[in-house]
Amino acid sequence: MHPLSALTAVFFLLTACASPRPADTAAPQPAEKDTLTNTQRASTGKSVPQPETKHSLTGEPMADLLLSVGTHAVLLNWQASTGTYSVGPHLNIGDTYPKTKKILHQLGNAFFILTDKSIVKTTSDLKRIAAQTFDGEAPTKLLGAAATDGRHLFVSAQGDFIVLDAGFKELGRVPLDIGDGKTKSAHDLLIRNQIAYALDNIMRPIYAFMIDVSDPEKPGVIDRRLGQGVNLHLDDQWVTGEPPRWYIKATYALHSGWGQYVLVPEDTPKSDMLARLGALQVKFAFPPSAESPPSGLELLSLTRTDPAWAVLCDVASNRNYLAKSIAKPGNDLFEKIDVVDFGNKNDVLRFKDGLLYFITKARDCKSARWRCQSEAAVTLRIIDVRDFPTKLLVETQIGVSLADTLKLPENARKFMYVRDFIPI
Repeated sequence: MHPLSALTAVFFLLTACASPRPADTAAPQPAEKDTLTNTQRASTGKSVPQPETKHSLTGEPMADLLLSVGTHAVLLNWQASTGTYSVGPHLNIGDTYPKTKKILHQLGNAFFILTDKSIVKTTSDLKRIAAQTFDGEAPTKLLGAAATDGRHLFVSAQGDFIVLDAGFKELGRVPLDIGDGKTKSAHDLLIRNQIAYALDNIMRPIYAFMIDVSDPEKPGVIDRRLGQGVNLHLDDQWVTGEPPRWYIKATYALHSGWGQYVLVPEDTPKSDMLARLGALQVKFAFPPSAESPPSGLELLSLTRTDPAWAVLCDVASNRNYLAKSIAKPGNDLFEKIDVVDFGNKNDVLRFKDGLLYFITKARDCKSARWRCQSEAAVTLRIIDVRDFPTKLLVETQIGVSLADTLKLPENARKFMYVRDFIPI
């Protein structure tokens, strides 16, 4: 694969959307959904409280879900006979999760759960098997991220990129070197076609790396890019198309507001850095004057699949869209598929077998831009995107039943959110 030689910024998305968006009678409506069977909560014969479902579909196969809630890992099991989810086994890891958003991984029949310093391996019913601890100096050499290609576990920790097998046996490692004897640990990893894409967002300066993992015993860094900008953060990434193209979601913040854009790799050598913030015509999230209204698209949530699916917010109209990445994009990176009436910043979106699984998080009250929400706001939606129009198959509030099952204290319930989940 040709090494990445430069990254250029494509103007894409700019300002913050209010969430949830207010009712707008003039707003276009989604295509009419099929009438779905309403069901009562599942009868399990246990005292465990179960999610209450607005929309569900009996007899349809849905994926079970592994969720991270606080310091707990929890299984939600799909009950096809009733068209509902029931709360299954759960495990308190007893440690805080790292800042990375992708903390749950499946390799074979085992689950791997990241904490600040360890990866905990469990059985498929969340029985603890083993743990691997990574000691290092904070914050640049802690356990930062992990990913899997279905055969190996790839880890960023201790300033290195490390390849492990399912039994935590180390197969190979390479330093994430930034010069002068210094190394970094990435906060996000994505594996595609024997290439690992790593984002470092832990401590400035920040970097993006490409690592060749075709030989697990000899991983090698094939490219490294320096991120420059005022309060710049590399938040998320996706790879799509053939040949694969790498996209990095970036945000920045100033006293007068914040902005969001996407960095796109180029094959032509230009400079040894990410695109400079000053070279972009990016507007602020909160414009300094009435003559500069908000505009653009904000990327709220994103899958890691090819093609990538996303929830976008059109800032000017304050409308949310379900969208799919374009394999050979021009000025547009996503194709709008449908209008949706849900979506908040950094909600969790996953894709499996033609279905999108979407969990809306509760929000705290520390920011004036967020409305106070409790565990009752944590909602799971499943959307069929195999055909157009898309169909909402399941809409169920899961927060209360999760909080009751895990016996969360009042303050944890008020600020509860699902950090990560995977369909299994």
